[in-house]
Amino acid sequence: MSEHGASSLPHVFVNTGHGKHIVVVGAGVAGMAAALKLAKNGHRVTLLEKNSYVGGRCRPINITGSNNEEYKFDCGPTVVLLPEMYRDVFRECGVDMDSVLQMRVISPAYRMHFGDGTRLDLSSDMCHMQQQLESFEKGSFSKYITLMKQGHTHLLTAVDRIVRRQYRSLMDYVSLENAPLLVKVRALLSHWKYVGDFFKDTRLQAAFTFQVC
Repeated sequence: MSEHGASSLPHVFVNTGHGKHIVVVGAGVAGMAAALKLAKNGHRVTLLEKNSYVGGRCRPINITGSNNEEYKFDCGPTVVLLPEMYRDVFRECGVDMDSVLQMRVISPAYRMHFGDGTRLDLSSDMCHMQQQLESFEKGSFSKYITLMKQGHTHLLTAVDRIVRRQYRSLMDYVSLENAPLLVKVRALLSHWKYVGDFFKDTRLQAAFTFQVC
C-alpha cells in the first residue's frame, strides 16, 4: 500500500486492486486486518487514519520526566491475549507471522501495589505465583489454578461462539442458540462475586477483577 498525508488531513493508505473500491476508516488493529483481507481478495482498498501513526490504541507514549529519565506508557492493550487470531490474519494474507514478528513472553506481566505496602506480581512462573498467593491466603494457589482453568474454558467458548461469529445484521446479535452460553461463561454474574467464591482476601479479589472494570 502507498501512503499519502498532510499534517491537517487524514493519512491515506491505498492499494491497487481491481475489485470493488472499499474505504476502511481507522487504521487500528481491526481496521488494518480488514483492509489486508480485502486487499488480499483483490479489492481496491483505501484505509483512512486521522493520526500520523497506525495501530490505534496499540501504541506507547514516551514522556521525559523532570529528572530527564524517559518513561513509556501503553495507551491500550499491554499484552496480546489471543496470538492465534493475529496468526490467522497473517495466514490468510499468505504470511507466516512468526517469520516477520517476534512475540515474547513477559513475566511478570504486571505488578500490583496495595495500600498496606504488599505487592503481587502476575507471573507465568507458577512456583513464584504459589509463593506469593500462599503468603496472602493459605490454600489460595489451588483455587487460582481452578480459576485459571475455568477462565481458559470460558475464553475458548466465547472465542468460538461469539468472537469468530459473523455479524451482518442486527438480528445476528440476538441468538437463542447462544442464550445458554451466558450462563455457561458466568456472563450474568458479578465478576467480583465470581472471584470472591475463590478468594476471601480482598487484595486477591481486587487483583483478579480490576482487569474487567
